[in-house]
Amino acid sequence: MDTHTLPDETGSKHRMPLAIIPPRTDIQITVVANSLENIFKKSLRGMAHELKKGGCSASSQSDYTIKVYASAKGYKGLLVDFLTKVLALTHAQHTIFCAMYIEELTEHRLVAQLYGKWFDNFDNKIKAVVEQGFKVEKKEDRYYMGSLVFGI
Repeated sequence: MDTHTLPDETGSKHRMPLAIIPPRTDIQITVVANSLENIFKKSLRGMAHELKKGGCSASSQSDYTIKVYASAKGYKGLLVDFLTKVLALTHAQHTIFCAMYIEELTEHRLVAQLYGKWFDNFDNKIKAVVEQGFKVEKKEDRYYMGSLVFGI
């Protein structure tokens, strides 16, 4: 550990250790889809892939199923809320969610059935869905693009 000499209140100098905090690293992915529904599905798979490379390509059988409700103003906020809830479930259940069936999707609400697989360990420990830098946009009436940021 590095040390640095700092004067104290009396003016004498003491050697004080400096804590070196590594910079926070984020994972950023881009998702392109032909519909908003597919943006949500591909975002789910993208996060799952970052948690466990190849985790969604193993078997198609699910070990765990749960219904998730998300709400927000706008699709960006809805996607952030949805992925935040999925991430919390991932850590609580030690499960990677690769697939979903969307029951309801509006600009303010999502209801979806998630299908997941249990895993012993993850490749990356994603701690948060970072709202800054997160985008959901429609491009030229042909496709949607999402920019997702995950804090590790």
